[in-house]
Amino acid sequence: AENQAIEVTIEATAAPWNAILIRDHNSPIPTLLNAWWPLALSWICLAFESIIITFVVSRMPNATVELAAFGGLVYPLLILIESPIYMILSAANTLCDDVASFQQVRRYSLFIATACSLVQLLLVFPPIYHFVMTALLSPPPAAADAAYTALLFCVPTSILVTVRRFYQG
Repeated sequence: AENQAIEVTIEATAAPWNAILIRDHNSPIPTLLNAWWPLALSWICLAFESIIITFVVSRMPNATVELAAFGGLVYPLLILIESPIYMILSAANTLCDDVASFQQVRRYSLFIATACSLVQLLLVFPPIYHFVMTALLSPPPAAADAAYTALLFCVPTSILVTVRRFYQG
């Protein structure tokens, strides 16, 4: 067997995911690595997201209430609201065969993202928020108050998560 060198090039490009290119013209593995390393990096970042948030929130002055608000109210509500978005990655991966299907799935994705964002905006509207918190969930008042601010800051997440999942698919 002949020893072959694999060329690894780090290039300055506008898109950081194109900066590392692995070239070995006789093997499909470098092609796969070039295509999938940005996705792998993204999943690693997502795996550490909850850990980092918990680490930061647990060092806040009112940590018990803040952790209850995030872990018991905000995060589950975001999962519920964004649940239609979670299938976008698989849908984009399966359905985007050509430009027309790409555009159709992108339109659908943006529609779903907008709908989820509107639901989230409705939820942070004070009368609706107070109804959901008092009549439906009834958490301790301090946790409900802390959750409001966090939900308000999370309104753009539906659109951001949709765009990320669409382009990863």
